[in-house]
Amino acid sequence: MQKLERTFGIEIEFGLPVAIELETFKSEFEMRTGEVAQMDYHYSRDFSRTKWMITNDMSVRIRGCRTIELKAPPIKLSEINRIKKVYEYLNEIGKVNIKCGTHVHIDASDLTFKQQKKVLIAYLVNEDVIDMMHPKSRRFGQGGYGSQFCGSGAGRSHISIEQINRSQDFLGRDRMPTSSFDATYNQLQEHYKSVVINACIQKIKRARNVRQLKTRGFGDKYSNVNFKEAYKTIEFRQHSGTLEFNKISNWIVFLNQFVIGFGYGPSVAKKNETRENGRDRLFFRKVSQLEKSVKNRVKTYGGFEIPNAEQAFTFLKKRISHFIRVLNGNSTYERAMRKVLEDRGVTFNLRGGNDDETRH
Repeated sequence: MQKLERTFGIEIEFGLPVAIELETFKSEFEMRTGEVAQMDYHYSRDFSRTKWMITNDMSVRIRGCRTIELKAPPIKLSEINRIKKVYEYLNEIGKVNIKCGTHVHIDASDLTFKQQKKVLIAYLVNEDVIDMMHPKSRRFGQGGYGSQFCGSGAGRSHISIEQINRSQDFLGRDRMPTSSFDATYNQLQEHYKSVVINACIQKIKRARNVRQLKTRGFGDKYSNVNFKEAYKTIEFRQHSGTLEFNKISNWIVFLNQFVIGFGYGPSVAKKNETRENGRDRLFFRKVSQLEKSVKNRVKTYGGFEIPNAEQAFTFLKKRISHFIRVLNGNSTYERAMRKVLEDRGVTFNLRGGNDDETRH
């Protein structure tokens, strides 16, 4: 039986108004939340096992604020409401922008390296669904809106670019110049294409340790998922900056299920992951399959059910529907992304908004 009391940690990037001194923030933080904090005036990758760490973060700029990274100590999933008071306080005084992120660490101390790689493979296979749980600034192919540290599947963008931008076709003829839309659409299609995903899966499988995973050109570039050997965690970096407890708590519950379900479950690289013609399965069918698969795997391989699992999936499916509904602009990226989703069975009615995706 795998442990229910798996711990998690979070790194919260936010802006603190310059009028609030750091020592004042520390004192009020402790008073409002009941937590204990320590200051580190220089950015540090370290964390404390018992205290929240407050550090400066120069990688993000927010007007009128000093940028802070607040790091939680390991917290049991059953005690997730500990961070509710933290988020309530930060929501009153803090600010976030498009460059902010929230990194979540999930305890993986009971997983072998092979099992950890299975989690990475599962994230890769389900990336098209997971991407739509997040705003476009945290997805691949967003036309430069997002961060170099969080774009999904960055490790295989070079594969897509090479395939798209070859100067000649397979017969040696010069390619006709492609439009901006065609280039973006082709790159997105290649990014989510089974043959490209399978090539990356082989890179993951061949790696015998984290160092090899990075040096073989995949681990570092696939920056949404990192293995933190020193902390024995898997770090998920994709979530946007937020000061809302409801958003981050449901994401944390989902990630706990994901790590247990795919770390201990069988390989996700099955024949039925794709259609016979090479296209991915219909998008909403894949959403439902991910939910069903994770829930069943946690029960089968963990021997328990995670509290609030149903609530987490309900919330995340609403997020998916929301981000699809707002994909109604006329930018090259949005038009190309709509076409990619249409190829996977999503219907759009731009005059009256999208059709109701929840009925899928």
